[in-house]
Amino acid sequence: MLALLDAPDRLLGSVAPGSGPVGTTTAETGSMRLAARMPPHEGPTAPRLVYGAAATAFGTRVLFGDVAASGARGLAVAARLLDAFRTGADHEPDLARVIYHMDLSLRDERSGAEELARIVLLEHRPDGLVAVVNRGGATPVHVSGGLARPVAEPLAQPPIGVLNPETLRVPALAVPTSPGDRFLLRTGAPDASWPESGVAVAGALDGEFGRALDDITLPHSGDAPSGGRAGGPTPGVCLVEIGDPADATLPTGEAEEHRRARLPRNPLRRA
Repeated sequence: MLALLDAPDRLLGSVAPGSGPVGTTTAETGSMRLAARMPPHEGPTAPRLVYGAAATAFGTRVLFGDVAASGARGLAVAARLLDAFRTGADHEPDLARVIYHMDLSLRDERSGAEELARIVLLEHRPDGLVAVVNRGGATPVHVSGGLARPVAEPLAQPPIGVLNPETLRVPALAVPTSPGDRFLLRTGAPDASWPESGVAVAGALDGEFGRALDDITLPHSGDAPSGGRAGGPTPGVCLVEIGDPADATLPTGEAEEHRRARLPRNPLRRA
C-alpha cells in the first residue's frame, strides 16, 4: 500500500480493496512512522482508499481516508484528492487550508449532497503538537502512556462533497504529544464502533510497531462512504507513530542540516 514516490520524504497513492499487499506494510517519512493494513476484497462497489504523507516546511503531514466511488470514477476522485494534498501540503501553512483545497478539487464531481470522500489529516509540528482535521472519517485514537483516547471534534464535520467548499472552514484540533505516541486511523463513518476497551486498544498498539496492527481486531465499518449498511466493509487501518519534533519539518538549507546534526538525539529519532 505505502510506496515511496518522488523522494524518501514523501508517500502518495491509492488502492482498491483486495489489490494491496497481504498483512501490514510499514514506511517512514519526516518525523513519523506509518503502518497500514488493507481491507480484504469487498466487491466492485467497495470504496477506494487514499493515503499520503509528506515532510514539509510546516510539519510532517499524513492523509488517510477513502472515496465513495469505485471503478474509473473512484480512481479519478482519488487522483484529484492526492494531487490536491500534494500541492496543499507543500504550500499551505494551515492544515485546514490543505483539506479546503482537497474539497475544492472535487467541485466538478459534485451531484447534489453526494458524499465523495471521508478524509483525516494529521500534522506533526516542530513544537510537538499534532494537528488533526477530520472530514467525516472515523474518530482517530491517540495512544499515549498506555491509554487510548479518542480525538473527537466538538461538532462532527461532514464528508467532502456534502457541502460546497466555501461553506465550511474546518479548524484543526491541536493534540499535545511525546515521541513514541501513536495515532490509529481507520476508514468508515465517525460513529463506527471501536473495540469497547480503550485499554485493550492501547495494549495491542504498545508493542512492536510493525506487528501492532496484526494484534488488534477491528469490527466492520458501521457505515461505508458508499452508503453500505452496518456490518459492511472491513475498514482499512493506518497506525502513525510520532518521532522527534526536530525531524517534523524539512531542513531549510545546508546550515539547518548542520544545526540539526549537532542536536542531542532522541532514542526514537532515526539516524
